[in-house]
Amino acid sequence: MPHANADQSEMGASDRFAALEAEMEAMRTAYREANELLASFVEQSHDLVQSVAPDGTFLFVNRAWRENLGYNAEEVATLHVLDVIDPEWHTVYQACFERILAGEDIVEQELVLRTKTGEHLYVDWNATQRRDGDRIIASQSYLRNTT
Repeated sequence: MPHANADQSEMGASDRFAALEAEMEAMRTAYREANELLASFVEQSHDLVQSVAPDGTFLFVNRAWRENLGYNAEEVATLHVLDVIDPEWHTVYQACFERILAGEDIVEQELVLRTKTGEHLYVDWNATQRRDGDRIIASQSYLRNTT
């Protein structure tokens, strides 16, 4: 009889493993679907969305950002954030960016951007931090066009 119990234990372990595998696959599917939903929401937003590294390079911009400012994805990769801030607003932006990197949120800050063609784009700027543990690794901003 000890042999039968060993077979039952193996089958039980095998069944439990299969159930865990199925559960993990369901969790991976749910995670992927949630990420796709969030990405679609951000990409389809009418607000401009951007993430900027501490060195001022863009980590992410959404479709509305690209359309409003007139840049394609390849051009964005070559830009510094100050390239799209109206020069008269650089000081305001830099002071706010320092506050963001110090852990403070920015709420409804008026800001003027400059499009690729040199036109002004007036926005209300809201920003938070993206963190990796205790370290701030980027700003995350939502800008509403008020032009």
